[in-house]
Amino acid sequence: MSSIPQRDLSPLLRWRPWPPGDPGPEIWQIIQELDSRIQVQVAGVILETQIGQTKAHLQGLEKIHGIISQAKIG
Repeated sequence: MSSIPQRDLSPLLRWRPWPPGDPGPEIWQIIQELDSRIQVQVAGVILETQIGQTKAHLQGLEKIHGIISQAKIG
């Protein structure tokens, strides 16, 4: 099975690099040449990675909030 051309995909599925963290243009070219089932798997990995980054960012912000909340000002 060959890849589905971008023009045939829903606009929501037309993945494009979005810095920071997404693969560079040369990697996207390789991904676009993969079978559509593999493209969906790659999209899943990218989403899992972004979710992990977001969770780590949230944990850091919560720690900072806790420190600031306990700080005695003045």
